[in-house]
Amino acid sequence: MAAALLLCIALVIALPLLVLVLLITRSNHHVRPVGPPLRPVGPQWARDPTRRHDYRFWNGMRWTAEVSDRGVPSTDPVTEY
Repeated sequence: MAAALLLCIALVIALPLLVLVLLITRSNHHVRPVGPPLRPVGPQWARDPTRRHDYRFWNGMRWTAEVSDRGVPSTDPVTEY
Protein backbone atom coordinates (compact mmCIF):
# COMPACT_ATOMS: atom_id res chain seq x y z
CA MET A 1 0.00 0.00 0.00
CA ALA A 2 2.77 2.43 0.95
CA ALA A 3 4.70 1.58 -2.22
CA ALA A 4 1.66 2.30 -4.39
CA LEU A 5 1.11 5.62 -2.61
CA LEU A 6 4.74 6.61 -3.12
CA LEU A 7 4.51 5.65 -6.80
CA CYS A 8 1.41 7.81 -7.25
CA ILE A 9 3.07 10.78 -5.53
CA ALA A 10 6.19 10.34 -7.68
CA LEU A 11 4.08 10.28 -10.86
CA VAL A 12 2.11 13.36 -9.84
CA ILE A 13 5.37 15.26 -9.28
CA ALA A 14 7.58 13.76 -11.99
CA LEU A 15 5.17 13.77 -14.93
CA PRO A 16 4.54 17.54 -15.01
CA LEU A 17 8.28 18.16 -14.53
CA LEU A 18 9.08 15.85 -17.43
CA VAL A 19 6.57 17.62 -19.66
CA LEU A 20 8.02 21.00 -18.66
CA VAL A 21 11.59 19.88 -19.41
CA LEU A 22 10.54 18.52 -22.80
CA LEU A 23 8.77 21.77 -23.69
CA ILE A 24 11.75 23.89 -22.65
CA THR A 25 14.31 21.81 -24.53
CA ARG A 26 12.10 21.65 -27.60
CA SER A 27 11.67 25.45 -27.68
CA ASN A 28 15.47 25.94 -27.53
CA HIS A 29 16.00 24.29 -30.91
CA HIS A 30 15.89 27.22 -33.29
CA VAL A 31 15.25 26.62 -36.96
CA ARG A 32 17.92 28.29 -39.09
CA PRO A 33 17.24 29.20 -42.69
CA VAL A 34 18.86 26.95 -45.29
CA GLY A 35 19.86 29.72 -47.70
CA PRO A 36 21.11 33.25 -47.17
CA PRO A 37 18.71 35.66 -45.48
CA LEU A 38 16.39 37.75 -47.59
CA ARG A 39 17.90 40.99 -48.76
CA PRO A 40 16.12 44.17 -47.76
CA VAL A 41 14.56 46.40 -50.39
CA GLY A 42 16.32 49.74 -50.82
CA PRO A 43 19.32 51.12 -48.94
CA GLN A 44 19.02 50.66 -45.18
CA TRP A 45 20.57 49.34 -42.00
CA ALA A 46 19.44 45.75 -41.44
CA ARG A 47 20.36 42.80 -39.22
CA ASP A 48 23.84 41.59 -40.14
CA PRO A 49 23.45 38.40 -42.20
CA THR A 50 26.85 37.19 -40.98
CA ARG A 51 25.59 37.53 -37.38
CA ARG A 52 28.92 39.05 -36.34
CA HIS A 53 27.39 42.50 -35.70
CA ASP A 54 24.04 43.97 -34.75
CA TYR A 55 23.51 45.71 -38.10
CA ARG A 56 25.12 45.93 -41.53
CA PHE A 57 24.33 48.44 -44.25
CA TRP A 58 22.57 47.22 -47.39
CA ASN A 59 23.19 49.72 -50.21
CA GLY A 60 20.28 48.49 -52.30
CA MET A 61 22.40 46.03 -54.28
CA ARG A 62 24.80 44.38 -51.83
CA TRP A 63 25.91 44.23 -48.21
CA THR A 64 28.65 46.75 -47.41
CA ALA A 65 31.50 46.73 -44.89
CA GLU A 66 29.68 49.36 -42.78
CA VAL A 67 28.49 47.76 -39.53
CA SER A 68 27.07 48.90 -36.21
CA ASP A 69 27.11 47.37 -32.73
CA ARG A 70 25.05 49.02 -29.97
CA GLY A 71 24.91 52.17 -32.09
CA VAL A 72 28.70 52.38 -32.59
CA PRO A 73 29.60 52.34 -36.31
CA SER A 74 32.67 50.53 -37.64
CA THR A 75 33.70 48.51 -40.69
CA ASP A 76 34.08 44.80 -41.26
CA PRO A 77 34.54 43.30 -44.74
CA VAL A 78 31.72 41.05 -45.89
CA THR A 79 32.56 37.36 -46.08
CA GLU A 80 30.41 34.38 -46.90
CA TYR A 81 27.75 33.62 -44.32
